[in-house]
Amino acid sequence: MTVDFQQLHEDVFNVDNRFAHADDDVGCYEGLYLGHAKDSKIRHGGASGGVTTALLAKAIDELNLDGVFVTRMQEDQEGSPLSAMVYLAKNKKELIQGQQSKYTTVPMATCFHDIIYKGKGKRFAFVGLGCHMQALRKAERIIPKLKSRIVLRVGLVCGHCMDRRGTRHLFDLLKVKEKNVRKVEYRSDQWPGNFKVTLQNGKTRKIGQIDWTSYVMTLYERDRCHYCTDPLNQLSDIATGDPWLNELSHEPGLNLIITRTKTGEQFLSNAIDQGQIVATRTEKDKVVRSQKRSLYRKRYMIRAYMEISKRMGHSVPTYTGQFDDRPITWREYREAIVLIVCRTVSAQPVFSKLMPRCGHMFMKYMRKRRNATGRMILK
Repeated sequence: MTVDFQQLHEDVFNVDNRFAHADDDVGCYEGLYLGHAKDSKIRHGGASGGVTTALLAKAIDELNLDGVFVTRMQEDQEGSPLSAMVYLAKNKKELIQGQQSKYTTVPMATCFHDIIYKGKGKRFAFVGLGCHMQALRKAERIIPKLKSRIVLRVGLVCGHCMDRRGTRHLFDLLKVKEKNVRKVEYRSDQWPGNFKVTLQNGKTRKIGQIDWTSYVMTLYERDRCHYCTDPLNQLSDIATGDPWLNELSHEPGLNLIITRTKTGEQFLSNAIDQGQIVATRTEKDKVVRSQKRSLYRKRYMIRAYMEISKRMGHSVPTYTGQFDDRPITWREYREAIVLIVCRTVSAQPVFSKLMPRCGHMFMKYMRKRRNATGRMILK
């Protein structure tokens, strides 16, 4: 697979010089903000600060949209509670159903068919991860009607998603059987949230988000996520995510917001002026620090990971316009090798019963650290 970031950036940003800043890590952008939805229900119902939902609700009303393509987790009566589904939200109530993160595969490209063949005369917004936005921008290059019918593209900041083995591992940690699960929520409750399972009998069980993501997400990461170079969704109009900074951990839900196009900047500015969003500008350094772990892995260590994978005979993507020519360091090779070994070992059936025990030990360690420091240990 090939992603020509250089060409896609020219398509999105270089027409009439439509961007204010460019940075190797952050990408092209107009403004950098920290903020949250003014509506407390939306703010506390989201994974971070509810900005994505608030902006989309505003877009439906003010941009005369026919809907927004978003996702939500299925419940047992709809299919598998481990699966996410793409749907068209037409109002705020339907948007709220799609709040929170879904750390699983989401087939966002399935909505392209409806936009192309059923969207004549209609206007939509699109929400997706960096990989989804790349697919959309590539499709827009060859299908003009797709581009003309999507008027706002909101990107989600993403470190990685995991396959179903990761969710089943969490079931093991909670000592629940998959057949007894009615609903799965990956980021329920107040930020940073909990992995929560609702059982058939209505009871719930939880694991704190900080206690599981750093190891479960790494071990069970989707293969394609191993080769992603775009954690900050560089091809969107507006990108939103979590500001992973300990100095902000006291906040009851806050979003990092990156406006990339003039369309995105103007729309956010209007939302701030009209009181739907509470936000203040922030510095580039704080943005980079808030995503330090993902940026290191996906902008720097990934070159070593891809080189090792090629030598092992694996197929890897071809990216244009993403990397400089500096040599790969020994540290990057070393960490890539460690990741490859850990993921290979965790995938072996013989370790399937051992992994939950290791997980309990990890959670105990994280809670001990948190008790000792009196604060959350963020990414």
